[in-house]
Amino acid sequence: MQLKERTRLIPRKTFFDPIERRLVKISPCGQWIAFHAPINGVHNLWLACIEDPQTARPLTSFTDRHLGLTLEWAFDGHHILFSRDQSGDENFCIMSVSIHGGDPVYLTPKVGVKAYLQEISRKHPNEILVAHNVRTKKHFDLYRVSLCTGASQLIKQNDRFAGFFTDSNFNVRLARRYTDNGEVEYLHRPDGKDWQRYTLIPFEDSLTTRPVEFSEDGQTLFWIDSRGRDKAAALAEDTQTRAIAVLAQDSQADISNLLLAPHTQHPLAAKATFARTNWKGIDPQFESVLSAFKELFAGDIEISSLSENADKLIIAHVQDNQPVEFYCYDRSTGKAPSCLSLNPNYKTYRWSECHLQSSKLEMG
Repeated sequence: MQLKERTRLIPRKTFFDPIERRLVKISPCGQWIAFHAPINGVHNLWLACIEDPQTARPLTSFTDRHLGLTLEWAFDGHHILFSRDQSGDENFCIMSVSIHGGDPVYLTPKVGVKAYLQEISRKHPNEILVAHNVRTKKHFDLYRVSLCTGASQLIKQNDRFAGFFTDSNFNVRLARRYTDNGEVEYLHRPDGKDWQRYTLIPFEDSLTTRPVEFSEDGQTLFWIDSRGRDKAAALAEDTQTRAIAVLAQDSQADISNLLLAPHTQHPLAAKATFARTNWKGIDPQFESVLSAFKELFAGDIEISSLSENADKLIIAHVQDNQPVEFYCYDRSTGKAPSCLSLNPNYKTYRWSECHLQSSKLEMG
């Protein structure tokens, strides 16, 4: 009797091996890309020249634990910020490493303290704001940290709030706390002394309403806001008059994210997802870029990062029948990086090649 052919099992590593590449971010100058990729199965930080991706090299060599899901370029263009915990305790610290090499530097306490990036600013390229709970586990204080020396200065002690909202000048503009009814209350100090209510987010809107960022001049606060609406919209609030302007909305889904221009912090586009991801242009000069994406890509587009002048974008092409592909969309030349081979001592990865056509757009 002929035996029935055995069903082939999906290899375990298909589910549990680390993904080849994640968190691909472009430098402010547009010359470098940083990303996570594994070394012997452990995610580390890698660097490559945007014009010659085959030169990719690792900047870290951790062997015990994947890096956390934080990867940001400092505006000095020389330091890359990332997070890491110890033995899976989820107390992530913030670290930096230079693109020129050297050992990673701890910018927040190493053990038993949870930290996160609060603000990275073009106005302060050699410093960052971080929040961590070394003083008391219950609350997160704000610290100003030098990327050059690692020196840390306490700028705001926190004894009562869930967190703070800052601007590009590293000023604390709002404080956040939760009411007994599950509402989210934002407070400010218009007289510089006592905290007063700035706005209240009802419980039913608390998952779909949040401030996103202040404009670089500090005069406008951009929101994703569902209060009084069927679906969340992108709003701009004048911080002096409190006047509200609607920037973008979708008839089928909440606005879930805003793409900001690094040099002004003004929104370029808004993202909504119903059955598919849909980007809506806010800056009129950015709409042609979004139209080009619709013509060139069959899947959904996620915009990972932008160079400081917004000429170069790192995008992820997401499809349901093949792995994610990353591209650099250069609005000034229309070119994208070709096949990428990482250091052969570790592992080789492939960047799909495409050639995009675009014209140079000057962002206002």
